[in-house]
Amino acid sequence: MFTNGTEAVDSIPMRPVDTPTGQQLSAQGGSNSIGQLVSNATTQVSSLVRSEIELAKTELVGSAKKAGVGGGLLAAAGVIALFSLLFFFAFLAYLIGIWLPMWASWLIIFLVMLVIAGILAAIGLASIKKVKKPERTVESVKSLAEVVPGKKS
Repeated sequence: MFTNGTEAVDSIPMRPVDTPTGQQLSAQGGSNSIGQLVSNATTQVSSLVRSEIELAKTELVGSAKKAGVGGGLLAAAGVIALFSLLFFFAFLAYLIGIWLPMWASWLIIFLVMLVIAGILAAIGLASIKKVKKPERTVESVKSLAEVVPGKKS
């Protein structure tokens, strides 16, 4: 759903809503000049393009939010990988050093930090991969090829 400036619109109409019908033309004498027809076509194409842009904006807002969440999770993974909760992990290394050689305890702590960073990175990437393209806009633009005069598929 998007707005056309004054009211909410569920979709882009793909039928001639602003052009006079055959009955209206015969009531007017059926004598629209080429200038009037071009003016009507230009107005309708302009309105259609604005509607397509608005539709694309509304579809991309949700995708951008999901991408932001994924990016935030990746940033969190980077912070953990860089700072590694130094004091807590140093404590754990010394604690493990009671039972194992000190080099082994530091190696274990290092590997635990890498696993945590890897898990957060995998969650962030999965979240980013869920971002979808604006499918309704793509379909609508494809259907425009059928509407535009002089354009054959």
